[in-house]
Amino acid sequence: MRSFKALIIYSSITGNTEKVAMVFAETFREYNIEPTLIKLEGAYLGEKIPDPDRDAYDFLLFGSPVIASLPY
Repeated sequence: MRSFKALIIYSSITGNTEKVAMVFAETFREYNIEPTLIKLEGAYLGEKIPDPDRDAYDFLLFGSPVIASLPY
């Protein structure tokens, strides 16, 4: 049986987006989908993160806080 994988990339300032990312990760685990979480730390200004092998994942999720109606 093929195993499925999910990549969750997120940034969180107050912790709310991180809580949502953790709920997604736990839900994926309940369905036997292996989540990988990458948190963009601090004042992330678009620095390059390691390029994950997108073909290795079945689900890609991105989470960001919203400040003044714009994503962080």
